[in-house]
Amino acid sequence: MSSNDKRNKSLDTFLTKTNIKMKTSMQWSYLFKHWSATLLLPLLLTKILYNESIELLAIGFLFGFVFSLPTYAFYALIFKSLQEETISISLKKIILIGISVFGICVTFALMSGDLKGVFTYDVFIYIISSLITGIFFRLGKKSKTKL
Repeated sequence: MSSNDKRNKSLDTFLTKTNIKMKTSMQWSYLFKHWSATLLLPLLLTKILYNESIELLAIGFLFGFVFSLPTYAFYALIFKSLQEETISISLKKIILIGISVFGICVTFALMSGDLKGVFTYDVFIYIISSLITGIFFRLGKKSKTKL
């Protein structure tokens, strides 16, 4: 038996005895990063493009936070249930981003009173922000777990 075979066999024996496996887990910080970035990015763009006052942007953030609570409460429930699922991290991310985008559309439709409120520049910016930040932030992390 060669030295490489001996090393491979001893590594296999070690991994079998210790039962160390790589498990991918979802990070709760993703939810908060995605939520806050989706709220902040459109406001920062507004500040840059239209030179709005900081006070107005703070009020906008506060209202955005309050109006987005139902969407992100549902988002958190789905997030929790997806943690137990064995589907890929990419598919989980698509589901969560989809919930966020759908929630943005529903929120703006309810605020405006009709579906025309969904087809505005503001909604478009929030949707694009949600897509970009949802893709940008990392959902999964690999950690060693002992079985």
